[in-house]
Formats: sequence, C-alpha cells, structure tokens
Amino acid sequence: MRSSDTALDVGRVAVRAVQLGSHVTLARIEGALHDVVLSAPEVRAHAYRVLGRWADAYGSQSSARRR
Repeated sequence: MRSSDTALDVGRVAVRAVQLGSHVTLARIEGALHDVVLSAPEVRAHAYRVLGRWADAYGSQSSARRR
C-alpha cells in the first residue's frame, strides 16, 4: 500500500479551502491519500472518526436551521 501520493498539493488546497466561505472546517489527516478511502485502514478509520465528530458538532445544527 502506498503511504503518500502527489495528486494534490495539500498546502495549496488548505489555503484555498478556507477561502470557500466564512465558516470552513479544515482537518489534516496524516498519511491519507487524496482519496481517503484508499488510505491504509488505520488512516481511513481516523478520517471517519474526524468526520463523525464534525457531523456530531454541525449536523444537528444544520438540520435544526432548515426547519
């Protein structure tokens, strides 16, 4: 399994990501490939935990605003 790739310039992506809007979450996942689901199992599991925490923090707030 590969441990890195060069498909994306993560530094540039991070700089541009925070310019997308007034509230942006940036999570750096050490060892992740550009397609996180192709990353090593432990890296992928960490990414899903981070995503779960984000969904717990912001998911219910978003649905409450839509009502």
